[in-house]
Amino acid sequence: MVLWFSSANYDEDHFDSPYEFRADRTPNDHVAFGLRSPHLCLGAHLARLEMRVVFEEIVKRWSSIELAGEPERLRSNFIGGTKQLPIRVTWI
Repeated sequence: MVLWFSSANYDEDHFDSPYEFRADRTPNDHVAFGLRSPHLCLGAHLARLEMRVVFEEIVKRWSSIELAGEPERLRSNFIGGTKQLPIRVTWI
């Protein structure tokens, strides 16, 4: 038995046409780690604030950013993510 957290958002009892992308879907209450989810991480708001501050500071200091190699995806049944993302940055 495997628990697939992401599969909760494809529950046909909860979502009409769960495998169809619909940007106008309302309500769109994801049940797995979404903004209004019962599984929302207590640190999620702090993490969003930290990321906003990081990107605000990057914009002030970098004039360009580009890929410097192939991204490597993380293989996981729990989360989706990037393992490596080589970049080239030009400073202002």
